[in-house]
Amino acid sequence: MVLMDTVDEEAARCVSQRYGAPVVARSGLAADLDADLGGLLVTVEMDPDDARLLGLTALVRRGDLDDVRLGTVWTGATSRFRDGVEELVEEFTLDLVSETNLETTHADVDQLVTALRDDFAVEGVDIVLVLEDAGNHASALERVGSVVELVITDPEAVAPEFPGDVSLSTFVGGQVSALTIEVPRLEETQADPSVQECFYELAALDDTGSTSADIYLDVMHACQVFRLAMELLWESGEAPTPEGFIGAVDSIGSFRLPGLAEASLGPDKHGAGDLLRRFAYDPDLGGLVAIGDPISATDLG
Repeated sequence: MVLMDTVDEEAARCVSQRYGAPVVARSGLAADLDADLGGLLVTVEMDPDDARLLGLTALVRRGDLDDVRLGTVWTGATSRFRDGVEELVEEFTLDLVSETNLETTHADVDQLVTALRDDFAVEGVDIVLVLEDAGNHASALERVGSVVELVITDPEAVAPEFPGDVSLSTFVGGQVSALTIEVPRLEETQADPSVQECFYELAALDDTGSTSADIYLDVMHACQVFRLAMELLWESGEAPTPEGFIGAVDSIGSFRLPGLAEASLGPDKHGAGDLLRRFAYDPDLGGLVAIGDPISATDLG
């Protein structure tokens, strides 16, 4: 078995396809790679494709998109979600008034500036739904000047590097929010007994007895991957094999990991996370931070 933080696709293909070794990682699950490895890849984080549609479903059911004029951008990367979005629009009678279609796989900042200024602002869009390219959307909004609100379900929005090289002004930042995979606030991580247990096990406290935010996240992430690997090894039986690992993934069901109160795996679910969360932009931190309580995704699909 190989453990990774973020999936390295070349390495994962090598060890799994050539040697039959399972890969357990924190993040980086992708539909094509998952299909090619046939169940030998699992991640702690929710499948990012699932997060995009589940996040939108949660927004709809919370009423966050009631009585507003919506717009969105379709690219080669997001078109695969179009049927799911259209089903939600029809089921909940959402007002999707503007859809910009781009021929490129991803939307760059210049393309999004044009869409925000010439399409969405002119057509009176209140909220732009962002399924992909979250950082570029936010950078484009900063350039245009907050003509609409961005509501993001792309997991990129909660990555440490969001929104990229361009920082958001306080006013524009107030127009950017997300509902996507759960990322707890630092104080929540510090108070979580399951995360504290990881520190005792890994002896990660520094010489002063205090721990930085980065160390907390690094230790929690490493502990999540290790615990997930051990859960699957135990489920695989006394003499684990690749087939036994795949069987364990298919049958293990629900469990908990440090910092992740709800997780599960199954035949068609190879990303363990089951929690979503709402996020708001914090100008002091320069990124999105969790607000409210975690949202269980188990009843949304």
